[in-house]
Amino acid sequence: MTVDEINDRIDQALTNARRLENILILLTTSLFALGMVLLILGFILKTNTAIGFGATIEALLVWPINKIMIIRDKNIQLGIIPALTNTIQDEQEKAKILLKLIDNL
Repeated sequence: MTVDEINDRIDQALTNARRLENILILLTTSLFALGMVLLILGFILKTNTAIGFGATIEALLVWPINKIMIIRDKNIQLGIIPALTNTIQDEQEKAKILLKLIDNL
């Protein structure tokens, strides 16, 4: 496998990760909006059930936010690999560094 093929696969992985990240951001935004609507309605209507559901939904936002942060970290790590390999002239040295970097992911 050549360095160019590895860089192409990294680009493809970054594209797929961005798609997943955008989906998680959309879901997180939707959950936030739903939770806020339930909290506000609960306070206006003085309904403890709506307040409880709203607070629960807001608490569930921790999971997608954590996943988004993990995906962004991986994207940064993947994005750096082609830049690092382009600075090295020796093909064998590039391959060694690529293997080390990919193993660390």
